[in-house]
Amino acid sequence: MADKTLHFICEKGKDHFAQPILDKINLNIVKRMGSNDLSHIIHSIGAKNIWVEWASHPAIMISRVKRPWQKLIIRLHRYEMYRKKWMHRIKWENVDCVVFVNSELEKEFKKTINNSVKTITIPNSLTTDQFEPTIISNSNSMLAYGLEFESRKAYIKLIRMFKKVIDQNSNFNLTIAGQEPTHTIYKKIFEECKKIVDELNLINHVHFELLTIDGNELKTHSNIKKLLKTHNAIISYSENESFHYSFAEGLLCGLNGFCRGWNELSLKEFWGNWNYDSEESMIKGILDWGEMDSKNRKQIAKMNRQYIIDNFSTGVIAQKYEKLFEEISRENSQ
Repeated sequence: MADKTLHFICEKGKDHFAQPILDKINLNIVKRMGSNDLSHIIHSIGAKNIWVEWASHPAIMISRVKRPWQKLIIRLHRYEMYRKKWMHRIKWENVDCVVFVNSELEKEFKKTINNSVKTITIPNSLTTDQFEPTIISNSNSMLAYGLEFESRKAYIKLIRMFKKVIDQNSNFNLTIAGQEPTHTIYKKIFEECKKIVDELNLINHVHFELLTIDGNELKTHSNIKKLLKTHNAIISYSENESFHYSFAEGLLCGLNGFCRGWNELSLKEFWGNWNYDSEESMIKGILDWGEMDSKNRKQIAKMNRQYIIDNFSTGVIAQKYEKLFEEISRENSQ
């Protein structure tokens, strides 16, 4: 890459996924955070290598004014794919590469949006040194968490499934953690969760932890780290995730993993070893784990942590971006 300067352009407050990667990339990073369409255009002027975070307003504006000598890479996360107005307003012929965090999204994009632009899947990353290993015990304590009590997290379905676990072995407990709901929709889901717990007589087995947040992230909150240290398994019943940070953080801390594999967007490329293809198989997996001794649990914990470090640490993912920028630069110089 002849020009070692990379201009990172993003809407204000939406750089939280990218910043850890930027910190590790061996390039001169010029970071531009815009608040309106005009600022996005101004930030792109004179920039040779551009990374636009999110396929939203900055991507729309910059793709329309991009010059032939500029190289434009857009990273698409998940929800942008379903904003068709955004997708159709981006001038894809001016985009050198679209980065996806999930290969299923990449395939869907090629099928429904554009099949001519260069694409690649590079997973999200974790700042692995921020999370310490959990001291694994024999406790059958399970944890599920996310930013909000969203419907796609399927917490109500999770609780109903967990009831079937308790019916066969009452020596389990589940903590569901998330930001204290303020939006009407999230409040309704949270109240429904509590109601189901009461109806199924799970009050001694299912607990809720309401958290404050730091910026856009729960993971930096001390309560999350405390919860990860006081549980032995991470469980996800989500219907739609592109990567699933909370699940990755659980594995990084050494927790055993139980991931719903019959969801809308496949996560097998990341969490195939922890995926279950049906509710029945997940219940059996949980019950079998419940009988596992601490020695085997500790061995699994080491393997889980190392898997995250080897595949999703910020240094590993940053190298993938460096390679991509080098390839784009070489292609355009030929």
